[in-house]
Amino acid sequence: MRQLTKEAMEIVNQLYDVDRQGSGLPWTNKEPITRNLLNQLAAIGEVAALPCVARFLSSSDEETLRCLRRTIATLITRLSPNELLHFTELYDWASEWYTNHLWGKLTPSRISAIAGDQHDEGHAFVLGLFTFHRSGFVRHEAVRLLSKLNDGSELPFLLIRQNDWVGPIAKDAQAAVSLRINDANVQHLAESLEIILHLNSLSRHNHSDTVSRVIDLLLGVQNDAFLRSAIDSTDRAVRRQVVRLGLEKPGDHLRRLIPYSLKSDDAIVRLNCCRCLSLIHGDDSLLAALDGMTKDRFMPIRREAFRQKAEHFPDTADEMWKYALLDQHSSIRELACWHVRNTSHAAPNAYYRNALQENPESLSALEGLSETGDESDIEYFKQLLTHSLPSRRCIAVQGLVRVGKEASVRMILPYLRDESPSVVRAVCKGVISNLSAVSDDELVAVAMHGESLFSRNTAVRLLADLGKWRCLPNLLKVASGADAGTSKFAQQIIRRTCSNNRVFTTPSQDNKEMIAHALAKARNSLSPEIVCLVETELKRFG
Repeated sequence: MRQLTKEAMEIVNQLYDVDRQGSGLPWTNKEPITRNLLNQLAAIGEVAALPCVARFLSSSDEETLRCLRRTIATLITRLSPNELLHFTELYDWASEWYTNHLWGKLTPSRISAIAGDQHDEGHAFVLGLFTFHRSGFVRHEAVRLLSKLNDGSELPFLLIRQNDWVGPIAKDAQAAVSLRINDANVQHLAESLEIILHLNSLSRHNHSDTVSRVIDLLLGVQNDAFLRSAIDSTDRAVRRQVVRLGLEKPGDHLRRLIPYSLKSDDAIVRLNCCRCLSLIHGDDSLLAALDGMTKDRFMPIRREAFRQKAEHFPDTADEMWKYALLDQHSSIRELACWHVRNTSHAAPNAYYRNALQENPESLSALEGLSETGDESDIEYFKQLLTHSLPSRRCIAVQGLVRVGKEASVRMILPYLRDESPSVVRAVCKGVISNLSAVSDDELVAVAMHGESLFSRNTAVRLLADLGKWRCLPNLLKVASGADAGTSKFAQQIIRRTCSNNRVFTTPSQDNKEMIAHALAKARNSLSPEIVCLVETELKRFG
């Protein structure tokens, strides 16, 4: 529900006081004050004040009514299409404080007088406000009067009323909208696309024909500017639905729709059009278009372009997949590896080795080798561990872990002290998968003397992964002997470990003795809370 700002609330309170005490004020004072306050609400554009403005719909002063219409028009135009769709949910129209029952007591016979003449400013917006009334008679009369207008201001309200729960209202609104789906109204329809496309998600009535006719109108050559505007819409749902619905329709419009959409900043729009390139291109131009899409910054588009090239140009597939082996994304490299192995029966790692001979700093080739290498590449990865760039050291760690598994832990563990957090994370990931190959003392040493706080805290996390009873003695040692930052983190881990009631294993006698010994040595350096937690855990198991 929309809330009034402090400034608007003060104006609304003044309006309420004027209306409540109006009987005691001279007529010549009440109406000017009311108009002045309404103008203030319009000036600040506070749309949450609409229910309060509705309080003055019964005014008998024509000048006040004109001011009221202008205010309603100003406030409603500030609503986004999405807010207009959910208009009745944004305000508490039933509140007596707001409307004093005037809104609820409105009758169809009063609508025309309140809305004024067709040429009066705000006429359509006052009628539009009435289309959200809870009375079907009021809504129906508002729709009937709106149907007489044809300047575009009536269209959003008629579009929404197409889904009214009262059949005759919906039918009349649908008929009025149907008459407006033409080239003369294409600009107004384009401005209401968010509402029009929303109709497809509604189930009370079938609006597919309305949506389809509007899309057909946009796809016409004469409305090309509006089509491009829709594709470039700032509303994600609008541009994606317009393109998707346009692609589903066969016709010459595809030769304009697809090129426009391929220039979109929206990756999903480009992806959908990439899948349809064969509909507008011959072999030569299709190959060139797909080559361009293989360089797109969005990985699924590049993957789709590679797939289509392999499908439409099988003679070039082998070379294409070898090219894809050097893509920057691991998913495409993995797909390319699969095709290279199964179609040309070649070893991708050999291709990566050759690529590195030509360009030793190729990041894609290094990543590819770490994903496909074998034991013969271990020495290369060990040399890469000393590279000056963290990205290369990460690749070396990943390659060693994949090829060497547990044997690699001894090689990568020293780099848990690396100055780069990314390298430390890569080592941590490799160590976790082979934790049985790591000794407690090595992790404690890093936690106590690592070069950076990140490195030390990572070692603490690894210690915690050893298991509740095995990790507690080590964590107590770190908490009592490490620097302040690491000690604080270790105590947090101890607190979390001792509070974990999902560990159902019983500590061995050796575990209990080691924990008790570590606690005795660390007691003076720990907070009383931590000491109490550990002692409680020991007592639980006698």
